Amino acid sequence: MSEKSDQSSDLELNQPLLKELIDHFSFTQEKAKLLFSEFEPDYIKQKIEFVKTSENFKQGKIRDLAAYLVSALKLNYKSSNSSRQLSQQALLEKKQKKQEQDLQAKLEEKKREAHQKYISEQIDLALETISDSLRSEIEKSFHDHASSRSDPMLYKLYLRDGFESRVVKSMFRNFIKNNYPDIIPEIKPYDVFVGLIEVE
Repeated sequence: MSEKSDQSSDLELNQPLLKELIDHFSFTQEKAKLLFSEFEPDYIKQKIEFVKTSENFKQGKIRDLAAYLVSALKLNYKSSNSSRQLSQQALLEKKQKKQEQDLQAKLEEKKREAHQKYISEQIDLALETISDSLRSEIEKSFHDHASSRSDPMLYKLYLRDGFESRVVKSMFRNFIKNNYPDIIPEIKPYDVFVGLIEVE
């Protein structure tokens, strides 16, 4: 098949593209056909799409569409991110980073809570295994400690609710941890503990 026949076949297959060049880009039929001899149809379609989506085209700033398209074809114009697109991308990345940070913060909080619960359970277990006399000694010592604190409201809470109060019970555990560490089974440090658990 001759080169001329090949060009005729391309034109037949790309009649819609040829029509768009003539109708929308003001090419003469001769100049439109000439483009097919210089550039592949897919490449022409790509640059037509580039022109039609460009800001200059949308704002009606292109006076000679045919000349602009030819330049786009010859110089291989390519789309670049507009400042608005870049700004939107930056905001999206910032939002995603914030979400990741929030997620990590929540996960860290859950780990801290799990470790604190583990410590409380170890202390409660220790209290169940010690002798009654030692427990009485610890409770009396805690009573003296609570009465000597500078916060009278906490002491009143202790007198009123005793160890039924979560606040008092938390204070009692801390008191034991600080003053009677020998009765508590070995407590794994936070860094070791979090490596052994799975928090969702």
